[in-house]
Formats: sequence, structure tokens, C-alpha cells
Amino acid sequence: MFKNILASKTLWVNGVTLVATGTGFFAGALSSHPDLVCWLVLVQAVANILLRFMTKTAIVTTPIKPQTDVAVSK
Repeated sequence: MFKNILASKTLWVNGVTLVATGTGFFAGALSSHPDLVCWLVLVQAVANILLRFMTKTAIVTTPIKPQTDVAVSK
């Protein structure tokens, strides 16, 4: 079974983290708080591990055609 890429919790968590840390980085807020950066990386890693264990289906960006069995000629 496959699901749409927008239904992926892992991608949403990573996207939100990317926006939050990117905003902090470009605003200069993270350079003066290295401990905060360490905590953000730790929380992100734990969230990814937990979401990976919850994953049951693969994501797809394009429709997948069902495979057909091909007989091998001898």
C-alpha cells in the first residue's frame, strides 16, 4: 500500500523543523545559542526515529503501476 507524499508525518515534521531552524539561522538567533541548536538536533533525531517506527506504508510522488509476472523462456 502506498500513500500520497503530503500524508507523510515524517516529511511534515522535517519541513516544519527546516522552516523553524532556517528562520532562526538567517535571523542570526541561532548563532548566539549553540545549546539551543544541540537540543533542536536532538529533538529532530528522536522525532525521526519515532516516526520511522510508526511508518507502515511507503510514499509515492507518482502513481505506481502494478507489476506483472513475466514468464522466463528457457
